[in-house]
Amino acid sequence: MKYLLLLVAICGGYYFHSEKPVQALEINTSRALFKKLETSSVNSLEIIEGASFFALKMCGDASFQVAGGHTTTSCRKKFN
Repeated sequence: MKYLLLLVAICGGYYFHSEKPVQALEINTSRALFKKLETSSVNSLEIIEGASFFALKMCGDASFQVAGGHTTTSCRKKFN
């Protein structure tokens, strides 16, 4: 009897865990992007959006662009 009760508890826990509504995460920081990657699956559009976000962030980093011999303006022109 206790094994049956344990089995019901495990199956019920799995059911409620898998049926839990997934909360949409708004990706506006790299931390939010990594959190979404760790907690759920992503589609190709979200990957493109995340890569674009990262590229624009790197284009906006003046010290990074100067180290590479470019400007933030030229980086954004190349990106677009």
